Amino acid sequence: MVSTANANTEIKTSVRVAQVKTSTVQPSTWRFGKVLSRRNSQVATQLSGKVLWMAEQGEILESGDLLAKLDDSLLKLSEQVIEAEISQGKNQLAFFNSELRRLKKLAESQYSSQTQIEQTSVDAQNQQNIIRVKQAELAMLKQQIEFSNIRAPFSGVIAKRFVEVGEVVNVGDPLSQVVELNSKDIQVMIPFSSWQSVRSVNKLSVKTDTSFKELAIRQIIPLSHDRSQLIEVLLDASHVDWPVGMNVLVEVPLQGEKEVLLVPRDALIIRQDNTFVYRVSENDTAQQVIVEVGETHGDMIIVDGELSNTDRVIVRGGERIIPNSKVRILGQLGKANVAG
Repeated sequence: MVSTANANTEIKTSVRVAQVKTSTVQPSTWRFGKVLSRRNSQVATQLSGKVLWMAEQGEILESGDLLAKLDDSLLKLSEQVIEAEISQGKNQLAFFNSELRRLKKLAESQYSSQTQIEQTSVDAQNQQNIIRVKQAELAMLKQQIEFSNIRAPFSGVIAKRFVEVGEVVNVGDPLSQVVELNSKDIQVMIPFSSWQSVRSVNKLSVKTDTSFKELAIRQIIPLSHDRSQLIEVLLDASHVDWPVGMNVLVEVPLQGEKEVLLVPRDALIIRQDNTFVYRVSENDTAQQVIVEVGETHGDMIIVDGELSNTDRVIVRGGERIIPNSKVRILGQLGKANVAG
């Protein structure tokens, strides 16, 4: 026969506890940001003409690689005409110089007049000037022929094509959009009230659905947009493997400080409908306290709930506990590292 005393003995779950801490932290908010390329150009043509060839969308090019080719057949015909004119002009100049030498030699025997010499000298100078003009025209024509070969201004990917092969373009028409992939920033627009707070730090926290990074502030543009009253901040994302155009969340510090409660992360019990901790009362009863979870600070996490810095919370053994049951405290964890 079992004694009444043994039957009424309550089984206590063995647990370890930690003290709820308080800390003063700077409040912050999460704002949407976007991964941008530092160089994102719409490459335009400097020449009018028919498009003969274009690199495909998505193709990766090195700086100087051919991006598009325009029809330069008429330009090359003009080049041949000017080259022939220059050759003819040089022959004419050679004749004038030869004639000038002959007249000067005859002048020694007084068989030619000074007027003839001066006229021939002027003809030679004029012909030299004509050749120089044609050479300048040829240089400009060669430059136009080179403009028919549109090249990538920097290494990157062709994000978009604005025209197709066979279309006729005019000077200034965009052909392709080239985006550099290696030099990237994260752009975040912050409220004017956060400007001073952001200036006082070197890095900001950035997170996606799958990762978390601390990125250096590369530039703060101290110009508030008239309507939005927002300031642009650029974070250096050159060494982050995030694609251009990706949306992220950036933690932006706010002005002022606030006092918060922190518990060890092991104290949190996460369920589908809520998150809670177990507080141990003075008579060693486990009381369930629902909390809202905030940011992490070292090995502690900010919580908002009916707790105080005099409370003890269970950090080991909480998964086996029934609310309002008795517990046996095996020990209390030492002071945790709080990064305030």
